Amino acid sequence: MKCLTCGNRVTLHMKNCEGCGEPIGKTEVAATIDSASPEDAKASSGTSTSDFVEMGKKFTRTYGQFFMENLKFPSSKAGRADHQDVKYGALNVLLLSLFVGLGIYFQLKHFHVGFSMFGMDVSFKTFFSMFLYMILVSFGSTAVLFGILKVLMHVDVRFSTLFARFGSFLTIPAAISALYLVASLSGLSGVASFLGLFLITGLQIVSFATLYSFRQQIQTRFDPFYGLILYYLVFYFALFLIQDRLPGAFVGMLL
Repeated sequence: MKCLTCGNRVTLHMKNCEGCGEPIGKTEVAATIDSASPEDAKASSGTSTSDFVEMGKKFTRTYGQFFMENLKFPSSKAGRADHQDVKYGALNVLLLSLFVGLGIYFQLKHFHVGFSMFGMDVSFKTFFSMFLYMILVSFGSTAVLFGILKVLMHVDVRFSTLFARFGSFLTIPAAISALYLVASLSGLSGVASFLGLFLITGLQIVSFATLYSFRQQIQTRFDPFYGLILYYLVFYFALFLIQDRLPGAFVGMLL
């Protein structure tokens, strides 16, 4: 808002204009608000939108750098990730889940279009269920690793730091999942199946690498090897409990 006398900027809580000293009445304030041009309103709105766009561009640039550094030096870069990288790790989880879900959906579509496969119809629910499943697997895996590190190894670690490190190690599997999606879209079933197996291997390595990255912080004599065995016991037991819910999806990745 502006003073009607001198044009100096004023605010609602001011009693007098700082420029000319004239009192600011309610009628003047109302008149100033009413006289605001549409161009001024657009400019104000444009500024906030521009700031939002700039924030998005900055995040995209920093995530791109994060992704490329983890591709080049996964053991050293991802192995030092902390809670400040949690947003990038979470994005890796989302991208991996998205690509795997879509890849399985299109691979099953190409393999058996319009039919039921192993008791499950190939519909878009396949994508949605696998998308959610991969997210739950990521959080569940982090939770199991967190329990092993905190309870059995007495490692002083925050869950956000562990999740950031787990998500950072997912950079290479996320890249593989993108290739898996491309192969599934192209109808290259053999290539997609190979990439699917490669992806499963990569996910297993991620769990090992995440646990091993905390080896220097272990405060007990509990060997990390047994921690890894315990992790897979819990993981496959949980998988056994829910295997009947997603049979076609798993078979689709192994075809």
